[in-house]
Amino acid sequence: MENIPSGDWIVKLSFLGYTDIEESIHIGTLNENYDLGKVILNSSTLALESVVIKGKRSTVSSGLERKSFAVEHNVAQSGGSVLRAMQNLPSVTVSSDGVVSLRGSDEVLVLIDGKQSSLTGFGTATNLDNISASNVERIEIINNPSAKFDAKGNAGIINIIYKKRIKKGVNGEVGLALGIGELTKKPQNLTDQIPIQEKYAFTPKIAPNFSLNYRSEKVNYFVQVDGLIRKKVNSNIFSNRTYDDGSVTNQQFSEMRQQAEYNVKFGADWFLNDNDKLTVYGLWQDEYHSDYGDVPYLYNDPSKNNRLWQWTE
Repeated sequence: MENIPSGDWIVKLSFLGYTDIEESIHIGTLNENYDLGKVILNSSTLALESVVIKGKRSTVSSGLERKSFAVEHNVAQSGGSVLRAMQNLPSVTVSSDGVVSLRGSDEVLVLIDGKQSSLTGFGTATNLDNISASNVERIEIINNPSAKFDAKGNAGIINIIYKKRIKKGVNGEVGLALGIGELTKKPQNLTDQIPIQEKYAFTPKIAPNFSLNYRSEKVNYFVQVDGLIRKKVNSNIFSNRTYDDGSVTNQQFSEMRQQAEYNVKFGADWFLNDNDKLTVYGLWQDEYHSDYGDVPYLYNDPSKNNRLWQWTE
């Protein structure tokens, strides 16, 4: 160290894991060099109570035959449905009628925990829009499935993996997702001369979820529940028909829905050894919905009476 002003100074030496030491020195005007000599530091005797190492699984991980996308780390996805979470995955597209395509082909097989299930639908996956993503740990995309999978997935396989706790004892999770639904302005009804139902202007959604595990040395019991309660506008279509005789028919197809659905997964894992386990589980689904429909017919011919067809399903 150069150009130190003369005077009394304190030199403090420190090193990780050792006790700090201070040396008092006097810097004069005659000597340009000052040697502290050999300084011995004593190791610190501070004892740590514990060391906590925190890690976070990568959102996207790749293997030899599959890519995994963690849903639980994405707040926007975990608050929606499984179908909405799948729409955000690369190379996955979902049509308006619920057909899932992988890399442009709809020859894709959707599994839950590696197994086929009625929850994933047959032909379409519209039912996945009723399953909350809050209980899903990750979604795997298998582009080149091995022989152990069903041959129906020619384009690939999408595997939905539910969360599963590994801590011993009793542990669980409770969550609630809320959605305000559609806020778009609905068009006016075809006429006010016929009592057509008013379209929903507010379509809220409530999606509760619950999971509970009990893990012992050899057995893990688990139950997972998710639900969906919502209002929705199924359709509101306007059309008109012009016939050869010049008559015109104006028509509106108005349908709304109130829906409640619950999915329950329960079972047990039996750990045979460090590498193998036997899992037995069941899936139960309950859905209730009411559809309300109005279809008015208006004629430009005054000799014909306007009609209104209504139904409740």
